[in-house]
Amino acid sequence: MVISTDSARALFKTIIDCFEDAVFYLNRQALVEELNDAAQTMFAIDRDLVVGHSLSQILQTYGLLDIETDPSSNWSRRFEKDGKIFLANGRVLDVDAGMTGSIVIVHDISDSQKMTEYIYKLKETNRELEAVFRFSHDGLFVCDGNGIGVKYNESYSRITGIDGDEIMGLHMNDLLQLGYISESASLMVLQTKKQATTMPRLKASS
Repeated sequence: MVISTDSARALFKTIIDCFEDAVFYLNRQALVEELNDAAQTMFAIDRDLVVGHSLSQILQTYGLLDIETDPSSNWSRRFEKDGKIFLANGRVLDVDAGMTGSIVIVHDISDSQKMTEYIYKLKETNRELEAVFRFSHDGLFVCDGNGIGVKYNESYSRITGIDGDEIMGLHMNDLLQLGYISESASLMVLQTKKQATTMPRLKASS
């Protein structure tokens, strides 16, 4: 069965309206001939006013200018508009129904980009905190929420004379029973939920 061009375009419009991302159909001159409802909503544009115009003109972004000089190539572009970040992917379209040109799908990646930037900043902060922890002249010993030793710095071993590797993974109660320390501020904090200060006797100094 041969589908007429008008029928094919109607079917094409029905299909792209199922997409949540913005979809544009560009002809060989890289001018918009069709777009879906999501595109109209995402960019606050009216189909009847934008058909026949270039995509860069419609979206007002110079990041898409080069596709107008070479609309036949497959491409991917990231651009910003109205404080949001978008990723546009263009693919050649050439089917027997008579529609030749390119299909462009635009996805709003603002949230994922913000998450990526947040994770990057978090990693940077963790690296800085790790450096502060490692090179601090104060002895630092860290317990998790259950009172189990999970981290220490070199200054802790130097000041206390306790090999941190020996006590990693042990509960603070174990350290008390084994005589490494005489009292634990960490246990006091876990029990009272308040800040605590102690002056414990250490195994190395006893």
